[in-house]
Amino acid sequence: MLIKYAKDKTTYITSDGSEIYEALNPKNDPVDIPYSIAIARVEPFASTKEHFLLHTEIYYILKGRGKITVGDDSSEAVEGDTILIPPRKNQFIENKTSKPLEFMAIVSPPWCNEIDFLTIQGSL
Repeated sequence: MLIKYAKDKTTYITSDGSEIYEALNPKNDPVDIPYSIAIARVEPFASTKEHFLLHTEIYYILKGRGKITVGDDSSEAVEGDTILIPPRKNQFIENKTSKPLEFMAIVSPPWCNEIDFLTIQGSL
């Protein structure tokens, strides 16, 4: 069993501008799992920068609401919604409310810097 205690968590700002807490990632934790889990936070009236991953990503909205754009498709997402983001699809999420937006990001294979790219000129 592995427990990562909330009191010990550290966060950082990613290249897309969101605040991230890596809950589980085999590159940092003594776990043998084929995915990583992070908790992301987007401040009120902010958005992540447009970016894409080389791997599949899933967002699960924990708190708040946002507008998610994946490729040419956009949709509102609220607490409890799940979004599948295919590999190599441009993506960003906007928080147009006065409360923070928090979501779980699951990446398979696990997330690492080498698979995360900011979008240049709006497309891959």
